[in-house]
Amino acid sequence: MWAVFATLMIALIIGTSVFWLWMLVDCLSRPERKFKGKNDKLIWILLMIFFWVLGSILYFFMVKEKKGKR
Repeated sequence: MWAVFATLMIALIIGTSVFWLWMLVDCLSRPERKFKGKNDKLIWILLMIFFWVLGSILYFFMVKEKKGKR
């Protein structure tokens, strides 16, 4: 039972880490002109660093998804 729980937790940690890194790289590589304000890129980077998964999820839905809709 504990082995299954440990395996699921490790998979969850790896999955969220990959998602966080993917969103952080996307934000860093996105040109400044794609953001609305002058400091938006810096704010998103700081949000993703300090709030890790929550910041990445917010970035995904508020910035990354808009890219595909245009």
